[in-house]
Amino acid sequence: MSVLEAVRSRSATSAAPVIVTAIALIIAVMLAAALNWAVGGEGVMTLGMIVLVALSPVFIRWPVVSTFGVYALLLPFDALGVEGMSLTRPVAMLAAAMILASGLVQRRLIRPPRAALWWGIFVLWAVLSATWALHPDATWRRVPTAISLFVLYVASVSFKPTRRELHSVCMLAVIGGAIAAVFAYMYGFDDSVARGAATAAARGKLVVGDQASNPNGLAEALMMPLTLAIGAFLGSRGILQRATAMAFLLMIGLGVYISMSRSGIVALAAVVGVFFYRFRANRQVVIQILMVVAVLVALTATMPSQFYDRIAIVFSGEDPTGSGRTEIWQVAIEAIKRFGLFGAGLENFVDVHQLYVPHGPRGYGYGAHNSYLMVWVELGIVGLVLMLSAMYCHLRATAKLKRRDRTIVTLEAASMAVVVVALFGDIIWTKLFWWPWILTTWAIQSVDAATDETERLSVPTHKPTRITVRRERLNRVSEG
Repeated sequence: MSVLEAVRSRSATSAAPVIVTAIALIIAVMLAAALNWAVGGEGVMTLGMIVLVALSPVFIRWPVVSTFGVYALLLPFDALGVEGMSLTRPVAMLAAAMILASGLVQRRLIRPPRAALWWGIFVLWAVLSATWALHPDATWRRVPTAISLFVLYVASVSFKPTRRELHSVCMLAVIGGAIAAVFAYMYGFDDSVARGAATAAARGKLVVGDQASNPNGLAEALMMPLTLAIGAFLGSRGILQRATAMAFLLMIGLGVYISMSRSGIVALAAVVGVFFYRFRANRQVVIQILMVVAVLVALTATMPSQFYDRIAIVFSGEDPTGSGRTEIWQVAIEAIKRFGLFGAGLENFVDVHQLYVPHGPRGYGYGAHNSYLMVWVELGIVGLVLMLSAMYCHLRATAKLKRRDRTIVTLEAASMAVVVVALFGDIIWTKLFWWPWILTTWAIQSVDAATDETERLSVPTHKPTRITVRRERLNRVSEG
């Protein structure tokens, strides 16, 4: 090993405390900015510029962990719906810029996967739908969000991270999910609506401060951190590491259960199913998965009776419509007969619902509560095929890998959870939908990089000696 390689290896091992310190400083400053925003809203832009200038050396030295990692940490807090705490948009913009800049400088930009082409055509089709939309104004209001999500996605999948960077981002995502879950549990739910409701399907709302948010959104936001925590437990070797992973798993699992989201429980079952399927030949891992399932089942004992009631009424037939979802889906299927080819335009499902149910209980149309039906109604069969093709490319890429490790399986399970959650929610234009596809692509790229490095190291680099050359010549002569 040369002196330069030794210095590099030492700097890599000693950088971990510095990275942790830098991340803690970034989080502290961002929380201070959020507090300032919530209190008075004065000087936020100035403070933001000061933060960017002061921490620019950190961003340059660790571009992925200090930006994309912080984005992963803050992402679950969007589900809490607290005004002034949503810092993910500026952090996402900063992460995209730093990743592109780092990729250019360090020559780590690569060709994006085939799925990126499908997503690009899909977003372009969504933007073009404004030309024939029922209400173009609604479409143009959604276009900036769609474009920004795609820009972050394509910038991320065109960048080749290291294995350590990927694991650091996943670790920060688990930490953020655990904090958000504990935060939600401490504030709890306002169950006054559930107590006054006529059916057991009703439940309270997640209330943090003066803001109320959808409990299903909390379960959706915690699904990725929970899957990563399960993968961390399966991949841990030491007792301390397993205990830490199990502690995070319990905290995040508690947050999923306290939301009382039935779609979240179905998605969790899909996650466990992927782990069982991929590791079915490894008896030791199967035993660990059974331990995780036992812990998650035992955790339900801490839930109130309303949690069991919401699940029981699905099987008893008391709630055959899934809290009204099937009625909305029937309207969507009827609308497909009219808008099924090219769609009614991006962000126009509510307007389409009003055409068929003009006098709803609340005086307005409902969301689709199914991303696939929503895309079919808004963007037609063309948009649906483009979306399904992009998702298939991602899932196919993981299935084709010859070398499969726990990181790949974990992120594959997280992607499958998104596929399942999309059956019950309108998540296509949310950060949570695009997040697993980015990390799955990164995991595939890291596996390819490790394979290339192994093949490179397996090639002999020493020069043949004279004796070896003579022996090869004699062998050729004897064979001839």
